[in-house]
Amino acid sequence: MPALELSASAEADVRRSRPLTVFEAQGRATLDLLRGQTVRKLAADVLPSYLIERRWYAAKDSGVPRVGIANSISLVADDDAVILILDVTPERQPPRKYLLPVSILWDAEAPASAILAEVRYGSSRGVLVDAFADDRFIRRLLARIGADDGTGQGEIPGLIFRRSALLDGLERELAATSDIERRAGEQSNTSIRIGGTMLKGFRRLEPGVHPELEIGRFLTEVAGFRNAPALLGSVELVGRGGEVPTALCVLQALIPNQGDGWAYVIERLKSIPNEHSAGGRTEQQLCSLAYCLGQRTAELHHAFAFGTDDIAFAPEPFQPDHLSDWAQAIRSSVASIFEALNQARPRLDGASQQAADRLLGRREDLLMQIAELMPAKVDAKRTRVHGDYHLGQVLIASDDVFIIDFEGEPMRPLTERRDKHLPLRDVSGMLRSFQYAAASVTRAVRADEKSVARLQACAGRMSTNFLEAYAQAIRGCPSFPADLAQATGLLRLFVIEKALYEIGYELANRPDWTDIPLAGVLAIVDGADAFGFSANSADTPNPHHGRDADRG
Repeated sequence: MPALELSASAEADVRRSRPLTVFEAQGRATLDLLRGQTVRKLAADVLPSYLIERRWYAAKDSGVPRVGIANSISLVADDDAVILILDVTPERQPPRKYLLPVSILWDAEAPASAILAEVRYGSSRGVLVDAFADDRFIRRLLARIGADDGTGQGEIPGLIFRRSALLDGLERELAATSDIERRAGEQSNTSIRIGGTMLKGFRRLEPGVHPELEIGRFLTEVAGFRNAPALLGSVELVGRGGEVPTALCVLQALIPNQGDGWAYVIERLKSIPNEHSAGGRTEQQLCSLAYCLGQRTAELHHAFAFGTDDIAFAPEPFQPDHLSDWAQAIRSSVASIFEALNQARPRLDGASQQAADRLLGRREDLLMQIAELMPAKVDAKRTRVHGDYHLGQVLIASDDVFIIDFEGEPMRPLTERRDKHLPLRDVSGMLRSFQYAAASVTRAVRADEKSVARLQACAGRMSTNFLEAYAQAIRGCPSFPADLAQATGLLRLFVIEKALYEIGYELANRPDWTDIPLAGVLAIVDGADAFGFSANSADTPNPHHGRDADRG
């Protein structure tokens, strides 16, 4: 048996609220444990409470789920790790599938957040863990991906391993020997750095083409978009009889970076109230970032509009029925959000309650504005979009930005995440992210009225720089309306739609933050938010742009 490897930078331990079950194993291999009564006890007594504690488990508010093991796959015979595909049924909800590889670590420490149970075999003591915390499992996955001969059909029934031509021999060798680093804190997926690569494991599974895989391939191999991680490989689950594959993991090129856009902006916004005047050094850094983001966002949208025979990416006309469906979806969102606001109003704090009362009294005005903004015809193409675009989805890399995480909103079905739309939807997401960043800092530093005004003004200037850069770089793109007035109206519709979604999210998760998206909708209804596109913004170079701009 090879020497046990545990990453020194494994995810930080967290306190367990559940007692650990102890299993008596019939041997040292993980498969020896997953038999008969033991596996039934694992599914019934261990996995439900373990899932509830995981951030990536999406139904924590539905109580303890029923769990079954739909499939178990080993990468090699007598392997130390087994890939489990779980059937998870939350109360009053349909079943869903989750990925949980497991392995046994003998006589070794492990991060508490990864431990499922204790295991005993003779005098040996070990723990059953999530195998994403076991370096041996990670290296075996990489070896399998690297061994793909171009067919994707390896020696393991039920799994497809694919390797991109970009994963050359040197990169494979480095990945096999490099240190393994895990991101601190859980996300909806699990991300692990190995040398110059990043392995992402999808936790919630759904059969079908995964956007992260197909968009990665398209941007890397077809459109040649350079400001996104290159796709290097993938692992997919397949059933018997040619069933549709289910994505388990994706391997991407690592982007050396100084952190994500959200952390970058939050850190600098905190110093804005202390600067002597508007337009100081920190604000120039933020406006330079926003300008760069506008350029790269437009370049991404050009890439999505690239001419191709692939029906999944070929641009399509925006037909009248697309407009009517979209209009109905926004009206339905208004109805459901206003109902939720009415029900939640007594529980809201003062600021959120006042904003809710204002919006509840402007329902007809909002519906009228939506009707006025919705055009009868859109002379632009529908394309693929990022789908979940905000500051947390970009990486700051020296004086540039890279766009990541193309899977779309994880809670939406795959079919919806693969839908085509106008890419102005992504633009609205970034604009809302600027506003959220300013509001977050306002809360964090307990800003006074003057500081709040300066933070909001800075976020507004970031939005202006972003839109100016986008308007200049998007020219000639078939997915952007040639009529700038129509483009502005459509953008405002997308912002309303996004802010309505945010209201619903905050009511369910952070009621005290509901005033932030409420203010976004009210600003448009009141006519106070005058963002948009103009001939000047599309033609005038921006003074903040340039590689010599100081971004810290």
